[in-house]
Amino acid sequence: MRALDPETLETTRLVLELVHAGYSLRGITDHSPLLAEGRPRLSQPAVTAAINLYLAGEQSMGEIAASVGRSNAWASRVVDELIDAGLVERLADSEDRRVIHVRLVPDAVRKVEQAYNIRGEWVARALAGLDPAGRAAVRTFLARAIAELSEP
Repeated sequence: MRALDPETLETTRLVLELVHAGYSLRGITDHSPLLAEGRPRLSQPAVTAAINLYLAGEQSMGEIAASVGRSNAWASRVVDELIDAGLVERLADSEDRRVIHVRLVPDAVRKVEQAYNIRGEWVARALAGLDPAGRAAVRTFLARAIAELSEP
């Protein structure tokens, strides 16, 4: 294994800190707009799945699992959590009874949009000091890093 240059080491450290910071978002889900009074706290995977449904629209359980690189069993547990929170509903596929679709309930769309926008505001503040070329470089890096980390 070759030694990494200092710039790559520092970038790796920052990426890992970003990932850990993302996991620490669990603390804010207690105050998330996604929660109704008296509902249980949502896990970060459930918040992520709700945001993915907001962005992509109705999805099958398999699509939900694939969108976050998890199993169908994991997706089923997260969907159960979102159903308990009153955010999504399951729908049977009209052509294939084995396929289950999931969509946000109408009242949840605004709440999920608010949760997504909160995260977007954090990103906007982090990018604020960069010029357009710098912001483009960040997007390019993130897309390449995700592609690299997603390969088997």
